[in-house]
Amino acid sequence: MNILAQQQSIRVESSFNPNSVSLGASSVYKVIVHGTQQNPQGSIPSISGLNLSNNPQTFRSASFINGVPSVRLEMSFQARASREGNFTIPAWNLSVGGSTYSVPQSSLRVLAENQQNIVKKQALQKEENDLR
Repeated sequence: MNILAQQQSIRVESSFNPNSVSLGASSVYKVIVHGTQQNPQGSIPSISGLNLSNNPQTFRSASFINGVPSVRLEMSFQARASREGNFTIPAWNLSVGGSTYSVPQSSLRVLAENQQNIVKKQALQKEENDLR
C-alpha cells in the first residue's frame, strides 16, 4: 500500500488564543489547515478596530497517528485591538490546490485595560523618559 496515494480530506479550523484579552494586550489568530502543507490562498476579512499582522508565522507538521499519516499547516497572526468590544472574524474562504474551503468564524473579546496593565505601561513610560 502506498501511503502517499491515500488522499487526506482537508479540514480547516480557526481560533484566537487567548480568546479574551485586556485592551493593549495582544492575542494570536490561528488558522489550521489539516490534510495539507500547501500554502493556501485567501484574504482574511478586515474588521474595524482589529489589526492583524500581514506576515503570519507558519508551521508545518507531518506525523503518523495510529499508523495513518497526518499533515497540517498552521498560520498564526498577531492580533491587537484598538478599542474594547467583541470582534468576530466571519467565516471566509481559502483555496488549496484549486479547491475552496471555509474557515470558520472566530471571536475575540477585548476588555477594559486592567489596573495592572496601566501600572506597567506607566512604569515603562517613566523608564523611557528617564533614559532621555
